[in-house]
Amino acid sequence: MTGFQVDPLGVLIRSMDMHHYVLCEDLPFECPDGSIITCLNGTMVSRLYRRPILAGPQIDGASTPKPLWGTGLPPHGWYALAVGGHDCGYQGKTKPVLNKEESDQFLLWGMESLWPFAQQLGVGRVEYEMQKFAIYQGVRLFGESAYLEDRTTLSNVRTA
Repeated sequence: MTGFQVDPLGVLIRSMDMHHYVLCEDLPFECPDGSIITCLNGTMVSRLYRRPILAGPQIDGASTPKPLWGTGLPPHGWYALAVGGHDCGYQGKTKPVLNKEESDQFLLWGMESLWPFAQQLGVGRVEYEMQKFAIYQGVRLFGESAYLEDRTTLSNVRTA
């Protein structure tokens, strides 16, 4: 079955700063073509580099601008697991390692696989489609700097 093979509520733990999530186990995702992408549990820094390094990949939620939070695009929602996978892709913490385009596609597949979960949370189809579209287009159009920053930081951490 395509999608995440875990309970979306059981694999992410909110960190002490209440803004980041920590991936507490490897997270496999079956792609539509049958291949598997696994988000790896391990030590990594988040995009907020002044934060201390925690065990486990730190996921800071969707990077939606604060003025959009009240319009239905908060950083945390039904899409948290897909956003977490996308963050792991940008940070080079997937097996296989994904480039930006593959990470963005992974985000879209992840959000599509979470439609049943969104329904359980009471999200309607129109709201789901609008959020999915806005988040995906946002990373496609504006995610380049975050991708490059994550990869630059990752290479600096590896050489330290």
